[in-house]
Parts: sequence; structure tokens; C-alpha cells
Amino acid sequence: RRVPPPSLAARGSGARHQRRAALHTLPRLPFQANEFEPHLSGEQVSEHVLLHRELVRELNELAEGTPFTTHTLEETIADTANDASRAVLHNTASEVWNHSFMFRCMTPNPALRHATPLVREQADIHFDGGFDGMLDELRWNALSVFGAGWTFVMMRDAQIEIENYHAGAGSPLAPPSAAAVPLLAVDVWEHAYWGAHKSREEYVDAYLAVVNWQFVDEQVRAGLRAAGVDDGSAATAAAAA
Repeated sequence: RRVPPPSLAARGSGARHQRRAALHTLPRLPFQANEFEPHLSGEQVSEHVLLHRELVRELNELAEGTPFTTHTLEETIADTANDASRAVLHNTASEVWNHSFMFRCMTPNPALRHATPLVREQADIHFDGGFDGMLDELRWNALSVFGAGWTFVMMRDAQIEIENYHAGAGSPLAPPSAAAVPLLAVDVWEHAYWGAHKSREEYVDAYLAVVNWQFVDEQVRAGLRAAGVDDGSAATAAAAA
């Protein structure tokens, strides 16, 4: 379904008639749905993209007529985080951002599906068992989410952490996670794997097989810069912390 067309500004005597573009739009995805097979089916990815489109449509409807029509997606998430009256808006905006980020974490290019030296270096610092240990902890967290939610790998103060968001929507852009840089997202809502995989565990393994580790590398570098750590001295700084 398409995002509704732009609406006209308020009508009335003396009102300005101004056409406004849709506040939030569906990001262009750098892949075709069937390019993740055999790990993720084309139908499975297509349905996930359609859900993303529907979330964008719902978000625009919820924001219409509110002060949030002038907010970016990130501002909407942050400014509604602790407002119970805006919970639906917050959750919908979080789901839009989470899905947009998750799709950036995926790649159909096998050459990008291998952990970079920096990712392995950081995993060696922060996890027993290094990179494999990080994946094991990520799997454990994703499987431990009760009901629906998300699992994120985050970097805060040059330290890598894995965080779960239970009970549906949640966002690394909202307090207390707002100071962290997200590295990787795993969607563990049932819609991500229902009907396409025998279990959540099977789905998580399939998803991890198509992760764009070059993108994760870029996020790690952003997290290190945010902490004032130079990429080249990352290991030394983290070991001394």
C-alpha cells in the first residue's frame, strides 16, 4: 500500500493553502527481496518490507495534526519516549526506525557477510570467545525475548553491549539507550519468521547469515568516535578501561 498523498494545510478564511509532502517516507532498499535466498525467502522479505511500508503510513496518520509533523523520525522517538499519551506514536515511530536500520544491516553480497578485522578486534575485547562468543550471546538474547521485541548490539562509551527490548516496540534512540550507537538489530517479532522458519532460533541463524558486517564496521567506528577513541587505538583504549 502506498503512503497517502500529501494533505492540504488547514482551510478557512485567511488560511494559507500549502501542499506538504508526506512527513516520513519508505527508504529505498538496496536489494531485491529474493536476493537473500536460501537463508531468507523472497516472500518472507517481501512481507517484511510491506509491513515496513504500512508502519510508515500509520506513522504519518498518527503525526498528522500534531506538533510532530515538523519532527524528524529520531526527534519523534526521543520526544515521545516518556509520554504515555503518545505511546502509540512512539511505538510506531520506533518500529519504523528499527526496520529501516535492520534492513541496512542486511546485504545480498556474500563478500560483505564476513566480519571485518575491526569488528573481530572489538568482539575479542568485549566477549569471551571473541566474535563467535559475541554471536552466541546475541543468539541467546534474541531467543530470550519474551513475546515480541528486538535485540540490538550497541556501543556505549566504547563498550559493546547487547540489549533486549521486550513487549513489542522499543528503540535504542530513546532513554536510557540514547547515548549509545546501535551496531546491529535483530527483529524477533513473530512476523519476522512465522511460517518461513520452524523456530525463532532457525530464523536468527538465517538472519545472521546475511548480516552486512561492513555496515556494522561503520557503526563501530561511529561508536568509537562518539567515545573519543581513534580507530587505530581502539584495542589499547578498551583494554585500559
